[in-house]
Amino acid sequence: MRGEDYRCFCAEGGHLSRAAVKKGIILLLAVGALLLSAFLLYQHTHYRHFDAALWKNNATRSSIRLAMADDLVATQRLNKLSRAGVLDLLGEPLKTPYFKEFDMVYWLGPERAFMSIDSEWLVIKLDSSGHVEEAKIVRD
Repeated sequence: MRGEDYRCFCAEGGHLSRAAVKKGIILLLAVGALLLSAFLLYQHTHYRHFDAALWKNNATRSSIRLAMADDLVATQRLNKLSRAGVLDLLGEPLKTPYFKEFDMVYWLGPERAFMSIDSEWLVIKLDSSGHVEEAKIVRD
């Protein structure tokens, strides 16, 4: 079969021309490229390598702190640091009644959700020798 004689069968028993199939494939590829671009843009704007000076700057937006906390946890940069090392890197932790099972708590900002109701926190648990045993991001 050649040219316009080429037909694809639809589930309903109808036929699609070759041009219609081409248009469908092009549309599918365009939508896929758009979704991939949106994902890459989201990743670029929501992931940031940790920067201690930027972290400690009070003018730093919470969304940037959230992204840097993701990097801290993903790279396990805090693991095995002493309390003094964490203080040097992150500054003083927040005094809060929340998360009493953790030794150091840092507020990161409103949760990343369509409707932000809670907050996200970087919580750190120290072992008996005063070194980081666990660091993770939690919501209240």
